[in-house]
Parts: sequence; structure tokens; C-alpha cells
Amino acid sequence: MSLGFFLKDKKIEQVCICEHCGLEHKSEYARTLFHINITHNLGRMADLCGVYKCLWRPDENGFIYAHQITHHLKEGLDSLVAEPEKYKNFEPSNGWGTYDILKKSIVSIIQACEEYPNAQIEVDR
Repeated sequence: MSLGFFLKDKKIEQVCICEHCGLEHKSEYARTLFHINITHNLGRMADLCGVYKCLWRPDENGFIYAHQITHHLKEGLDSLVAEPEKYKNFEPSNGWGTYDILKKSIVSIIQACEEYPNAQIEVDR
């Protein structure tokens, strides 16, 4: 199981004409600007460094746009870097998810948030 974390562009409305019935159909579409999967095994470590709420539960914590979580992610990354052994103690025994994977994931997400500050956050838990 994993967390799917997405940054998406503003939704646009698409109109198409059905080749079978000839009627117009409208749908909304949002282009994915960034996507990453993070194993749920890293949830405890993410919570300890302060990034769980903005990555796993942004919708429940008022985080809608990328720029709203950048500061939290940077603080979490600083904490991870300052005390690696503290966090490595929470690596799962099955090997699925490591300190290094979480650290690299957070760096990637920060870069994407800075590149797309107005992107909307979506998660698939």
C-alpha cells in the first residue's frame, strides 16, 4: 500500500461530441504536474518529522495548494537531516521504506512545490 501524492493544474472543462449519439458531453480535467508514491510504512517517520499532515492528510488540514506545504516540508526535512539516527530507528523491519527514501521523497516534493506553487494537492490513500 502506498500514498499517491499529486500536484495538479487548475481544472479545465472539456467538451466533446459523442460519435455514437451526436450529443455534447462535458467533463473536467486537471493535468498532473507531479506525482510520487510513498509507502505507508513511512507514515510514522513522516509524522515524527512533521510532514504527515501535509502529505497524507492535506484535505483534512486545510492544505489545498502546493505553496501552503512548502514551509512544513522544509522544516521536516531539516529535522530529518539534523537527527538521522532518531528517524532510522523507525524504519520498518520488512525493509519497505527507509529514512533515505523519505528524505529523497520530501526533497522531490519540495522542488515540485516550488516549481508549481499554485498547483492543487491531491492524494490517493
